[in-house]
Amino acid sequence: MASIEVITSQERRVWLRGPDGQKRKATVRVWNETVSNLTLMALGSSAPEILLSVVEICGHGFRAGELGPNTIVGSAAFNMFVIIGLCVYVIPDGQSRRIKHPRVFFVTATWSVFAYAWLYLILAYFSPGVVEIWEGLLTLLFFPLCVAFAYVADRRLLFCKFVRKRYRAGGRGGVIVETEGEASPDGDRDSAAADVGEDGRTPGGGAAAAPGGGRPAAGVFAFEEDAVTVAENAGVLEVRVLRADGARGAVAVPYKTVEGSAKGGGRDFQDIRGVLEFHHNETCKVLRVNIIDDEEYEKNKDFWLEMGEPRLLEASGGKGEEPAEMAEMAEPTAPPALGQHATLRVVIQESYEFKSAVDKVLKKTRLAVLSGTTPWREQFREAVTVGAGGGGDDEDDDEKPPSAADYLLHFLTVFWKLLFALVPPTDYWKGWACFWVSIGVIGVLTALIGDLASHFGCTVGLKDSVTAVVFVALGTSVPDTFASKMAACQDRYADASVGNVTGSNAVNVFLGIGVAWSLAAVYHRSQDRPFRVEPGTLAFSVTLFTVLAFVCIAVLVYRRRPEIGGELGGPPRAKAATAAFFFSLWLIYVVLSSLEAYCHIQGF
Repeated sequence: MASIEVITSQERRVWLRGPDGQKRKATVRVWNETVSNLTLMALGSSAPEILLSVVEICGHGFRAGELGPNTIVGSAAFNMFVIIGLCVYVIPDGQSRRIKHPRVFFVTATWSVFAYAWLYLILAYFSPGVVEIWEGLLTLLFFPLCVAFAYVADRRLLFCKFVRKRYRAGGRGGVIVETEGEASPDGDRDSAAADVGEDGRTPGGGAAAAPGGGRPAAGVFAFEEDAVTVAENAGVLEVRVLRADGARGAVAVPYKTVEGSAKGGGRDFQDIRGVLEFHHNETCKVLRVNIIDDEEYEKNKDFWLEMGEPRLLEASGGKGEEPAEMAEMAEPTAPPALGQHATLRVVIQESYEFKSAVDKVLKKTRLAVLSGTTPWREQFREAVTVGAGGGGDDEDDDEKPPSAADYLLHFLTVFWKLLFALVPPTDYWKGWACFWVSIGVIGVLTALIGDLASHFGCTVGLKDSVTAVVFVALGTSVPDTFASKMAACQDRYADASVGNVTGSNAVNVFLGIGVAWSLAAVYHRSQDRPFRVEPGTLAFSVTLFTVLAFVCIAVLVYRRRPEIGGELGGPPRAKAATAAFFFSLWLIYVVLSSLEAYCHIQGF
């Protein structure tokens, strides 16, 4: 996970032309967030399931086994029901987490369900009991297609309009803003401020105002974009608040800053709070926030600008208003509403020049102090040292000597510490060395765990399919559990926690089944014989999971209603009931799959 963070946080400096025609350098992320979640993040957290399926096929003479495929389906059930239920429950009472990009969620959720429906078609419809080469290769091809569709949804390339990304530099040259759409001649944007949720409501819970029913609309209010990056030495950040889908009457829009990792009160930025007043036919306002440069070397920080519910002001005859305008303002007006970008994330970025200078100094200092000692060597030193944090570091002079329990734990875990120390540090090859070596070690451990699981099942008298669904699937889902729980607690939205589950479920089939069965089908074709996979238990498990997954997704969609607030969290009773219901779905899946495996109920 540390290597994935290093890889996806890589940035590059590019020349961009501002609206004034002059070129300026801007810092942009190399990786798209959606693509990285579906590739690196899903591959990293789903590596045990994927590699178990591949290792089982290759280790058994390219014959189909029950452990790998059933682990993938069982892990999908655990992910969809238990992990999402846990994420729903761990949100503090009264808070909720809402999916910010429903388009991406519906794409990944659709692919997640389709993956297991496709698995059933392979097993029981196209060529029952036999897997052809084209079926395996097409399953593998679905993986890049899934990533491509999610990217299209994220960039909104095929939804309502073609959206082009452009960049704008602020007046002082230090502000880097990433925006969507084209600016219209009057300064409005092509409905960038007028986007509403997929359920036809605004994120604030109100219905989106639209010009209809014969009533002029007061408008939909939103920030020009949902995120901006500003250099610490920029001094002032300017952001635009837009009014679209109508501009009738005077409207008051409250706003305020909310601390994130960046602190207000003059530490990282100056807090602002107030009300923007839009006059009749006025479509744009500018907010200014003072950014504080403390000239200290630190990581990027963020804070938020939030808008409250807009309200209509009483019509009054202001200066310069024509009788016709006053007549328009006197007409019944549709109430104002918030658009999709009612919250703006502001990232304060360390000055690039200052950061480069400090990095050079730190690099020289480290080389001088370490005198040839590499971070990799430091990992081994910490692995054999008893005590937390490497023991006798000078940073904590009051640290107590290791206790007997510390020595016992060290003795029990020293093998794993040394094994983990073999993984290169994340600063080798920009994190890629750590990533691939970690995947390789996971593959070796997965092979051992697969054999241990089979022996365990034989010892206690369990079939491989039941062992896979109940025990192995639970163990291999631990990375997904921690990743989704952390994302649910730390993120302001539910995209990462829920999207990690749906994305991982699809990737498990497309890579775990696609790679394993493609290799096996090609091998058996070279031997002039078919690659046989008995549908039986696997087909029943796949069908059962697909039906229950539809129920789970329907519940998540229902939770977007205003009275609950979002997919995760919500009122205490609602979140407890949802978590209990999702957990019961998992129990239903485990019990029915086990009963079918032992022929107590009829399968396919």
